[in-house]
Amino acid sequence: MIGKKISVFAISFMVMAASYADDQARAALIEQLEALETLSADFEQRTYQETSPRADVSSGTFQLSKPNRFHWHVQEPFEQRVIADGELLWVYDPDLEQATYQSLNQNLSQSPAMILTQPRQTLTDDYGVIKVALEDGVAYRLTPSSDDAIFDELLMRFDPAGHINQLRILDSLGQETQVTFSNVDVNSPLADDLFVFTPPDGTDIFEQM
Repeated sequence: MIGKKISVFAISFMVMAASYADDQARAALIEQLEALETLSADFEQRTYQETSPRADVSSGTFQLSKPNRFHWHVQEPFEQRVIADGELLWVYDPDLEQATYQSLNQNLSQSPAMILTQPRQTLTDDYGVIKVALEDGVAYRLTPSSDDAIFDELLMRFDPAGHINQLRILDSLGQETQVTFSNVDVNSPLADDLFVFTPPDGTDIFEQM
């Protein structure tokens, strides 16, 4: 009986310790992200499928401005723009002369880009957060508890200066996406028109529900 009591106590202590560490890591990540007001960077994205050893590679530029605004511009191999203006999310494909838009609803608010712009609102207790010390910085591993989350795991890496330099995203289909940032510029003024999308004449526009 004493052995059982000790075991139960030990398990309870480990659960409490894990929860405390989780809360500390979440608080540290929120503090780090709240210091970020704007961000501008080049990116390279590599996407790996379970069925293929080869990665799909794209590259371009990324700008972010709080709250709820970002501009993801894929330049290679095919141009595409993803623009959040604070209320709507636009996806524009110039080659197809097509644009789609949807509201920045609760589901989209859990995307990695929106976590960067609204860390305190999005990083709730619905996420497990683990802090990992690295030789060249620090990383945070996020795992959502919700079954309808848009990713299974998100790893955010920061350099020694505290600037984000990589995202690694795992989804429920086994797809892994790695986004590596370079030429990162933090908290410099960004023009408002970067986050405004006006469809060019002749563009087919669709609302995504």
